[in-house]
Parts: sequence; structure tokens; C-alpha cells
Amino acid sequence: MKCLITSGRTFVLFVLLGLSAVSYAKSSAERLVVKSGLVRQSGVSNRRIVVKDNAALLLSGDAERVLPMSTVTLSGEDAWLLLPNVSMREWRDSGLQERILIDGRPMAEDDNALVRNYYNGVYVRPLPSARYAAAELFVHGKRYPVVADSVWTGDRIPGGDNAFDRFVLRRGYMMVVAENEDGTGAGRVYIAAEQELEAELDASLSKRVSFVRVLPWNYATKRGIGGNFAQKEELGLSWFYTWGVSDLESPRIDYVPMCWSRCDEALVRRIVAKPFLTHVLSFNEPDGKDQANLSPQQAVDRYARILKTGLRVGSPACTEGRWKTWLAEFMKGCQQRGYRVDFIAIHWYDWGNWIPMKNPSLTDRQIDQMVARFKKDIDDCYAKYRLPIWITEFNANKNRLTDVQIRFLEKAIPMLEAHPHVERYAYFQPFGGNGDFLRNGTLTEVARAYDGQPSTAALR
Repeated sequence: MKCLITSGRTFVLFVLLGLSAVSYAKSSAERLVVKSGLVRQSGVSNRRIVVKDNAALLLSGDAERVLPMSTVTLSGEDAWLLLPNVSMREWRDSGLQERILIDGRPMAEDDNALVRNYYNGVYVRPLPSARYAAAELFVHGKRYPVVADSVWTGDRIPGGDNAFDRFVLRRGYMMVVAENEDGTGAGRVYIAAEQELEAELDASLSKRVSFVRVLPWNYATKRGIGGNFAQKEELGLSWFYTWGVSDLESPRIDYVPMCWSRCDEALVRRIVAKPFLTHVLSFNEPDGKDQANLSPQQAVDRYARILKTGLRVGSPACTEGRWKTWLAEFMKGCQQRGYRVDFIAIHWYDWGNWIPMKNPSLTDRQIDQMVARFKKDIDDCYAKYRLPIWITEFNANKNRLTDVQIRFLEKAIPMLEAHPHVERYAYFQPFGGNGDFLRNGTLTEVARAYDGQPSTAALR
């Protein structure tokens, strides 16, 4: 449904969310006003565009085609411009920022405007004020504003403890709520990625919430990396982790900390204090004596503290296949205590085939069979837990030749991108000469195979 109204030289456009395209009527109008919903276009030529209130304009063209001879004015804190096919690097080099105004003033990044990743591209919005209400909680019909980043517990929650039953969450934010002040008990994560969300709390949480945290949402794609190196942007990665909490987070790429083996109060405070975070990983191969080395019961005890971060939390990542046994005990313990687990982390190296075969070189048919084994492991894991899957370590096995790694990635990446239950994946470089991403500081053919197709949204 759409309604086009022309008056003089002003072109006013109202579009309801969900339209894939908008056709301009023939008109000499030079000014276009987007007043509601989401407007999708490939590009807009020779127009003065105003995006108002909580509307959004999505221009899907490349940097040269999105705004030829046009300007965009973002009016109000909830007006957005989405450029999904203009990378952050292209944004910096294109001069597009000179065509954008914030409430009539030239945009200045981090002064009056935010520029952040939007999957493979960027989005621009006015910089929210310190008092910006990223969410509103309803208590007896009255609205109580909630600002982002703070952890609200007990009577500090706007509107009171155990009080609200409905909420509004602004576009671009996520909200974590829980029954208990330490983030445990019944809990849920709400995400308003593409549009404002107004909803009632689940029955288990209605008027029973004692923990609230609202955070800006990160628009990551599926493809990431375990480890940190300077060419992440060149490789098309939108997230990374480094088996710890010490790396610097950035608005340009989604950093995911990991507790690895412990999670004391000091570590929780460090994680909460970091800006730009939305997710946290828990323990690394706790079933292995040379890694986190925890029993399922010990892991459950320590996991409770991670919930205090108010982030989306992943399960421990076991060694290959141990999601069937060790992780099952951990998940049982979490269920008994009512602990929220938001996604399952797994590792896969095809050890089940390498150990009996020990064949470093594979035919194309054997590569296909390896990818099929990989997919079956993911499918079986999802069937057991019914939660999104993150593959936080994988490769074709460090003992296999680089050529095998390349051919494996060429077939595994399309499978992972198309898989409806894979939320994110991160290749692990063998660092033994077979399958590494860098050689003398230059990206290898392995890296190029990893970046062989555009990555899709991590969360749909």
C-alpha cells in the first residue's frame, strides 16, 4: 500500500514497511519527504530528501549510484539512512557524508551523527542524546523511558521492580530482561533490528522482571574469524573473537569477548564496561584438559555470572562432537536452574574422518562428502537443542594440504551462508602452513576462498 501526494514542488511519500520498491511519479518535484515506515530504492537522483520521525530510507545501490546530485536530511533522533552496499571503506572514500545533513546542519561523525556497520554496508542516524529513550516500559499504562547501556536491577528499573508488562524498543536496539537481579531465572532477549518493536512480555516475565539492559544492536553478517589481524576489513569480516576479553572493541567491527574458563565479578565488570558489545561467548573446550577443563557442573556454576553482563550468551564450545555428551549435561543443568542460553557454539575439524583415514589430499567427491559431514553435524546439533548455531572454530583439518582447505571453503561457505540455523561462523587458521590466511603479510588464496561470496545477515 502506498500514497503519493504532490503539492507544488514538494513530493511527500508515505510507504508502509515491507514494500520492496517505490516508483516515482512523473513530477518536477525536487523535494521528497519520507515520513513513515521503510522506503527502499536503489538510488535517488536530483532530489532533496528529508527523512523524518521514525522513518528510514534504504538505498541499495553502490557508492556512486545511491545519491547522485541529491542530499538527505535526517530530521529527528529516529530517522535513519541505510546503505547496505556501501562498505565502510567506500563510505570513507566516497564523499557521501558531504551530502547528508542532520537537522539541517552538515553531518559530523560522532558529533551529531552515528555511522555504523549495516551488514556489508553502513547506516547513518543522528547521534542520540544522553537522555534518548532507547526503550519505554509500560506500568499501568504509563510509559517509563530507559536509556541504553546501563544495567537496571530491582527498584532502579524505571517504573519499579516486578512492574512492567509491555514495552516499546526502538529500531537498532536489543533488550535483555530476566526474573532475578543477577540476570538468572526466566529471561529473554528482544531485538528490534529493522523496525521498532512494541510487545507484551512473555507470561513467565510479565510483572516479574528484576533485570533490564538495553544496548545498541550490531548489524553483523555470519562470517567472522577467530583471532585478530589488520586485514579483517579487507577480508570482508564483520565480527571476530580472540578467546578472551582484552581486545579493543570498535564500532566498525563486532567484537565478541569470551570468558574462556572463568567468570568472576571483576571479569563481568570488564565486559559490562566495554561499549559496542552485544554478545559474549562462555567457555572454550571445557571438556579438554589442555583447555578450560571444567566439569559440566562447574561450568553451570560459573555460567551464572556471565548472565550478569546483560548480553546474548553462547554455550560453552566443546571439542568436536562433544556437544552430544558434555554439552548435554551442561544444558540439563542450565534448564534445571532456569538459566538462559541464547545460542550453541561448536567446533568442527573432521577428526572423525581424519583419524581413521589420515589422507592429506582429497578428491572433489571426498570434499563434497566432508562438507556433507560438516552439515550433518550442524543439523544434528540443531535438532537436539533447537537454538541458533555458531561454529567458532572449523577448518578442513590442520593435517590436510592447503589445496584441500581452499576447495573445502569454496563448498563449505555457500552451505554455511544458506543454512537457516547457522547464525555465525569463524574459520580457525591451522598456523602450520596448511590453510593460513596470511603469507608475509599478504592475504592468501585460502583467505580469498573464505571471502568468496558476500556474507548474509547473522540474525534474520
